[in-house]
Parts: sequence; C-alpha cells; structure tokens
Amino acid sequence: MYEVKAEDSNAQDSNALLHYRKIGQTRDDAAVEAYDKVAKLLGLGIPGAILDRWLRFRMARRAR
Repeated sequence: MYEVKAEDSNAQDSNALLHYRKIGQTRDDAAVEAYDKVAKLLGLGIPGAILDRWLRFRMARRAR
C-alpha cells in the first residue's frame, strides 16, 4: 500500500505532480478498493489495480 499526495495540496486536477511512498504490503482486496477510491477522487479514469501495479513498477525502478 502506498501513500499518495499531490505536490501542491491545493491541486484539484489530474495534472498535479504526485509523490508517493510505500507504507505497507497486503494481499487484501481492501487495499485495491482504496486505490479505486483514490483513482476516482483524482479523476484518473483507471481502476485501482492498475494504479497499484504502476506504483509497484515505479518503486522497483527507484530502488535500482
């Protein structure tokens, strides 16, 4: 699970630069459901599972 924050706390659109950090790991569907809600709130138009995979990919690249 990742914490996702907009760089500008006043940003209301999907063009905001996002910062994220890993805060935990679970195999529970509740985490993906939370990502669904975050993606919907940010207006990303993608399901939470895709957001989860993208964040995992980005964190793996950052760790290299």
